[in-house]
Amino acid sequence: MSEQSKKEPLAFRYDSDLCFPHNSLWNPDKRNSLDLKGDKEVWKMFRSGDDEAFGYIYMKYANLLFKFGLQYIKEREILKDCIQDVFISLKKNRRNLTSDVLSIKSYLYKAMYRQVMERIKKEKRQYIDLSIVNSQGFDISISEESRLISEEYLRERIKQIKSALGKLSKKQKQAILHYYYDGLTHQEIAYVMEMKNKSSARKLIYRALHEIRENVSKKTRSISLILTILLVSLLFHLFS
Repeated sequence: MSEQSKKEPLAFRYDSDLCFPHNSLWNPDKRNSLDLKGDKEVWKMFRSGDDEAFGYIYMKYANLLFKFGLQYIKEREILKDCIQDVFISLKKNRRNLTSDVLSIKSYLYKAMYRQVMERIKKEKRQYIDLSIVNSQGFDISISEESRLISEEYLRERIKQIKSALGKLSKKQKQAILHYYYDGLTHQEIAYVMEMKNKSSARKLIYRALHEIRENVSKKTRSISLILTILLVSLLFHLFS
């Protein structure tokens, strides 16, 4: 069984609900014929000139790219421009794109990152107010609907976990979000974050989880039930 299929979605998510205006047009629960195909087949169709495949990729991933881009730039209109430029470039150059992608999502994340970095460099060259740059980024929130925190007596422990998450480095938070929210594999995370290999991504996530455990355990004599469940689950998925 693959790493991807073993993972169970947890409560981590990007600390932002802002999204593309067209979000109502994409319903992830509605079946599409292309949903039945794997990334490699959809990517092959797109590269061969299939406009339906291109539209499918855009509608499925534009909102995710928007949330990802918000971690670097605060200005919504600039992000829209960046996403548009990413997809214009994809369509224009699709026949020359690599046929071997780890996943469409990870490929688009990396393309978006490079586009955003180019835009920030352009803003700097033009001496434009750089308050648009998000100096923090990748803040993590925990869904209050999670089955792990449905009991009132666990809320205090969740506050401690949130506090510990806030102390992580930007790279650690990014890796955790990519793994547990975006569903990327270690290899895909290494690709997006331009790390040496998947082992580097695995170690980064492990160290982040270790820091969470250490920071929370300092505030209480014993690690709480919720923390135990959460960390055991995270570590199990990390090394499975």
